[in-house]
Amino acid sequence: MRTISYAAMPEVFRVVFRGLVGIFASTFICCVANSAQVTLSWNANTEQSLVGYVIYYGVRSGVYDNKIDVGNVTTHVVSGLTEGKQYVYAVTAYDAAHVESAYSNEASSIAASTKPIAAFGADKLSANAPATLTFKNSSSGTITAYQWDFGDGAGSTSRDASHSYVKPGTYPVTLTTTGPAGSTSATQTISILAAQPAPTQNLIANFVANKTTVAVGEPVIFTNTSTGQLITTLWYFGDYLYGQGLSTQSHVYKKPGIYTVLLKVTNGKRSNTKSMARYILVTGSAAATTNFQADVTTGSAPLTVTFAATASLAKASVLLAIRRWYGGIWAARE
Repeated sequence: MRTISYAAMPEVFRVVFRGLVGIFASTFICCVANSAQVTLSWNANTEQSLVGYVIYYGVRSGVYDNKIDVGNVTTHVVSGLTEGKQYVYAVTAYDAAHVESAYSNEASSIAASTKPIAAFGADKLSANAPATLTFKNSSSGTITAYQWDFGDGAGSTSRDASHSYVKPGTYPVTLTTTGPAGSTSATQTISILAAQPAPTQNLIANFVANKTTVAVGEPVIFTNTSTGQLITTLWYFGDYLYGQGLSTQSHVYKKPGIYTVLLKVTNGKRSNTKSMARYILVTGSAAATTNFQADVTTGSAPLTVTFAATASLAKASVLLAIRRWYGGIWAARE
């Protein structure tokens, strides 16, 4: 902050306005620069016809490119100035007809610079190694230099930056901005995770069921025998129902029929599908059981044996089989 004081304005600056009683004079006594703005103050005029004041300012002595009508006050903040630049100022007084006096004595000041405010953002704060991150600078203030520290020994002096991380770890990324008034820094922490194994390219879907003939309500266990790195699986059981078991999947069919089963596997980049047409037979009751009886169990060859065979299938269907052993040759009659 800088203060410039001036003595009372010399008599030569006084102006007598035609048709007015009294003498107007404007004299600067203070000029305070701060944060690219300047606070001006001056001695008040005592004439009864005084209405207000106009501030004139510019960058060359006696040449004022800007003016502000501030009304009847004796202090005002001029903002929007360029940091580090010198400005000159003068004030006039005016009456109700807006007739102005001559300029007051001229004051000058350099618009003070303030420390820049460092700020930035990253396109992501966490990534798998190797990873390239982009940093966007959003700092403000008068800045003459940038310095990036990426936390792994590397750096940059560009306004915006990008950097590649190879090893997993936690890295504090710091941006330091420097200007005429000093330096400030901002830091964000970046997490680089261990690299994920590359998905295998040899991805082949396959599966097997623990049984292919079941009764309604009896569970079937499907085992995923696919090869390659699996990330997701999708089972389709042929009865409009689906599953997502990664290694095994249990399923119960509620209606008799013959069902096609499908398995789709993916690794994030590729997918492969295995389809088993008419793979599962579902009967209307318990699974088939078979039993039989023989009329004789011992004897000399040639020996004729009569077997009575039964099998319980869906709806208790019965199969009778009579088989005859003669000279080592089976003959069958159903």
